[in-house]
Amino acid sequence: NSAGTISLGSTVNTAGAQSYTATTSTTFNGNINTDAAANGVAGNLTVSGPAILGAAISIDTDGSTTDANVSFSSTINGAQTLGVTAGTGIVTFTGAIGATTAPTSLTVNSAGTISLSSVTTAGAQSYTATTSTTFNGANIKTDGGATAGNLTVSGPAIVGVAVAIDTDSTTDGNVSFSTTINGAQT
Repeated sequence: NSAGTISLGSTVNTAGAQSYTATTSTTFNGNINTDAAANGVAGNLTVSGPAILGAAISIDTDGSTTDANVSFSSTINGAQTLGVTAGTGIVTFTGAIGATTAPTSLTVNSAGTISLSSVTTAGAQSYTATTSTTFNGANIKTDGGATAGNLTVSGPAIVGVAVAIDTDSTTDGNVSFSTTINGAQT
């Protein structure tokens, strides 16, 4: 916990939960793994306050016997790739992703649920959730760069608010939903 900033200089591997709380920002410069327990039980990752991607980041809470949740309570920015693998864990992004500095891509895999706010990337976005991916932000954009990335949603999608999807750039991206889209929104 910090009233200012937290900066993680490299990969952090734990045999349990990781929690970072910083009012200014938490900067990630290496991968985050909470699945290093010998018994196969992963721990939750909780980030409270703004997050910055200082390097390409892979988050893994997919334990060999028990999976864990990933939760970001605020914004995520940084021109890097972000990948999340949570097994059956719930993945929640409450704040906007890429509102200031768009990640180059975002890939999220969960056999549980994924919940997103607005997301802007300079490349592809891919969401795979067996239960559902819920869009709770006004914009899903893959056009943060000259070449837009593809938007791929595998598994049921829920539209929690009116959402605009934008894959239009100098070179456009494709949009693909593999199954149902539900929600009384536009």
